[in-house]
Amino acid sequence: MDKRIIDENFFGYLEALTLHVDGLENGLFGGIHQTKSHGSSVEFSDFREYNLGDDIKKIDWNLYARFDKYFLKLFVDERQQHVRIFLDVSSSMAFYQDKKENAIKCLAALGFLAVNN
Repeated sequence: MDKRIIDENFFGYLEALTLHVDGLENGLFGGIHQTKSHGSSVEFSDFREYNLGDDIKKIDWNLYARFDKYFLKLFVDERQQHVRIFLDVSSSMAFYQDKKENAIKCLAALGFLAVNN
């Protein structure tokens, strides 16, 4: 008898949850996470005055023509997060049936939340 461990009710429960991860916006982890730093995505963030040493490719020449000052166009920095989820498939997982089912549910929940958040 093949018993379903993950069903529609389980995913319905997961849709109400969110995964909050603080302090991981430093570029080591990613999903599309907006950071406080500015990068080169498509989504516009802000303007700021040009400072010596800034990349001249980011100068907004339309603002220069209007104000006769150099301004940089800043964009939101988005980073991709890679998630790896591993499941123990050793014989010890088959010793208790609940252990295996709970591990599968836990990994499914983490995978679902990682993709949706």
